[in-house]
Amino acid sequence: MKRPLFLLSVLLIALLCFYSCATVTPSFPPSIDYTDSRSVTRELEAVRSLIEEKPLNALLRAKRLILYTENTDETNTLYQEAKSNVEKLFLQTVEDGKWEEALKIFRSLTALGHPPAQWSEKKLMSAQQNKWKEKKFDALIQDTARLSNGVNDAPSLETVRKMMKGTVTVWVDRGMTIEKGLGRADRMIGSGFFIDANGYLITNYHVIQSEVDPEYEGFSRVYIKRAENPTVRIPAKVVGWDTIFDLALLKTEIDPEVYFQLGSSEDLNIGSRIYAIGSPAGLEQTLTSGIVSAQNRRLLSLGSVLQIDAPVNHGSSGGPIIDEAGRVQAIVFAGLERNEGLNFAIPVELLRLILPQLYVGGETVHAWMSSYGISVKPAPQQEAGTELVYALPDSSASAIPAGALITHLNGRAVPSLESLQAELMRLSAGTIVKLSGYAPLHTSAVKGVLSSGSGTDANLSAVTDTTDSSGTDATGGTGNRANSTGNTDISTGNTADNARDSVGTMGGVERIEHSWEKTRQDWYVQLEARPKQPAELVYRKDSRARVMLPAYGIYLENAGGKKSFRITEVVPGSYADETGFSAGDYLEIHDMEVQKAEEALFTRIYTKRRKSAYLDTFIDIWAYLDNPSYF
Repeated sequence: MKRPLFLLSVLLIALLCFYSCATVTPSFPPSIDYTDSRSVTRELEAVRSLIEEKPLNALLRAKRLILYTENTDETNTLYQEAKSNVEKLFLQTVEDGKWEEALKIFRSLTALGHPPAQWSEKKLMSAQQNKWKEKKFDALIQDTARLSNGVNDAPSLETVRKMMKGTVTVWVDRGMTIEKGLGRADRMIGSGFFIDANGYLITNYHVIQSEVDPEYEGFSRVYIKRAENPTVRIPAKVVGWDTIFDLALLKTEIDPEVYFQLGSSEDLNIGSRIYAIGSPAGLEQTLTSGIVSAQNRRLLSLGSVLQIDAPVNHGSSGGPIIDEAGRVQAIVFAGLERNEGLNFAIPVELLRLILPQLYVGGETVHAWMSSYGISVKPAPQQEAGTELVYALPDSSASAIPAGALITHLNGRAVPSLESLQAELMRLSAGTIVKLSGYAPLHTSAVKGVLSSGSGTDANLSAVTDTTDSSGTDATGGTGNRANSTGNTDISTGNTADNARDSVGTMGGVERIEHSWEKTRQDWYVQLEARPKQPAELVYRKDSRARVMLPAYGIYLENAGGKKSFRITEVVPGSYADETGFSAGDYLEIHDMEVQKAEEALFTRIYTKRRKSAYLDTFIDIWAYLDNPSYF
């Protein structure tokens, strides 16, 4: 009898160890009941413990206590202590010349209404540029008045030919590979171009991926080859890389004869003449010409790309797209095989955004709000903005009411999801930002359950300023509308009836009319590091039913069983919308798993769809682990 008990105890201990190691520590705790004195006391203690370890996190949580509890001496003292600690940290980073960190802290304090005296963002950025000048990082100095090496600014094909000397072939030697018993050389060929006099050059991440990918276990060495001596391989080192923008910074120990000046693709229009320089099939310094065919193509999870018709082929990846003055306007990264003239390039503005991080080294970290949303077009008496459809549990943004309309970030208008993402890309992870917008009205309880963050009474947990100009309470009817089920399937109760009243019966409308409060509200959010595959993080941290929303664009209500649901709404433009799902459709979730090789989330469902005459069937649906709707 003792032995089975002993084995059982060992098993329990092992399970506890496993879950403790596997659990991801949340950035923010589950929603706090600020009306409960014991919860408030625990939060006060938690903030005190974080003041030194995570000063910005502590300051934001202290802000919540100020907003949602009685202004006691204890809460006010704690907030002032947290603020004072962050201000001291800012001055220390300035003294140490850590300008990137100083900018993050400055922007956070400014968002909370406490800009450091005698400092401005312009002053900090000027100091940052002086640091870049000392290190001779020419590409980071926003000087567009000249071209490198004295090249004339006048449009000229001679200028283009001269700038070709600043391009190289990027050669990645990956040893030998065996196919059907025969060995052959395994190599990756791409293009690159110099951006400063220190031997730094730009190429695509996918060209040098084997050099930095931790999952790659084979041999890999990166070199460059110059046209004047193509038989010589010059060793190169990968300094920094960005997997989302598909860009990488390399360093060689040579002094380039010519290096490129970064331009601005904002000067380009559809029909503008451009030139592509690269090494298609390893043929160095190949020049092709064309025009800008289209702008703002959403082929990346962040940002938009240019469509060009200049011919590019295998080996052209990473080469510059230049104008007739020789300025880099974009970087080649993709072309569609068997589709002549359908090629794409990364605008140089995206390179400018990440270039400071590339010089620092390592993988670029992007900031995000741990959210998923859609653009909302302007309507009478309504601003354009982004509707927050879903927020990751235990994230800073999970406190924002589900369905909220975000119209401004740090006082700047963001009339679309794309513009909101563009502003976020300018900021670093850990920065506190101020979001402005409108709380939702007349949204079904089920939608609130599915799309809100974790915990109860998400409205109270939001760092929200909802007083109008007269100082009166303007919260309206947002309280208790975003109650969450945590990591369990959707609760039943009366929510199903409420949802049917909102969206109609089976075969009803596919999208309800949304409306928002008239009084503007402010929310404060601390940005986090964006994962490579947001949907995988959602899958690990949330219930299957809630995962269906950001992954496939499906709002669900419980239909009587643990696996049984009814669709209440379909997000426009989502996977569900494009594949024929409708409000009122019935489905059961039978299996869900992440396929890393395909970088997709696969789900097996049993469904009855209106557009399929309600014929019951098992189908597999899938969605990429990343898409442009995450922000």
